[in-house]
Amino acid sequence: MLSISSDALFMLMDDEMVAMNTATDRYFNISDTGSRTWCLIEDQETGVEILYRELVSFFAGEDPETIKTDMFEFLDSCADLGLINID
Repeated sequence: MLSISSDALFMLMDDEMVAMNTATDRYFNISDTGSRTWCLIEDQETGVEILYRELVSFFAGEDPETIKTDMFEFLDSCADLGLINID
């Protein structure tokens, strides 16, 4: 399951979506795929497979393999920054 870390903030700054780890003061610029991914995780704890299906549906017409690659890169980056929990 994926969930947002209690140390994470997600905000709009100067027309860009960013996430910040309040424990480390590190921040991360977020792409369109990342923004949608974050919102889906924030709305409810979810698993990777459900998240992937939601993203493919949301970005209908986009290449599913590109969506999967972007999603995993985003999740890896967020986990490295302490922004999400992966159980």
